[in-house]
Amino acid sequence: MEEQKIDSDVIVLMDDATLANYIPSYGDRIALFNFCKSKKSLPKRKQGLLEKLREKMKVRKEITKENASHADTRTTQNKKLKTTRNVEIGWIHSDGNIAKQRF
Repeated sequence: MEEQKIDSDVIVLMDDATLANYIPSYGDRIALFNFCKSKKSLPKRKQGLLEKLREKMKVRKEITKENASHADTRTTQNKKLKTTRNVEIGWIHSDGNIAKQRF
């Protein structure tokens, strides 16, 4: 079968009489046909899952862009409102064995 370049894609297209020339046992032909058929449908399933994942990622990107634009306007508004800052300065004063925090 390798010499004639018959692979799983070709086996799915073959009829039972043609496949009988290569595999004489009917049960083996059915098992091979079902195996090749299930192997072929797997990439379609994966493609569907990848498409769903891409759509979800696209929606998430759009949502994050919207949130980022809203957050940017919020932060610029907050920065404009805050004109003063509070700064606290402190130190630790050590008197021999006792350490005290001072403000």
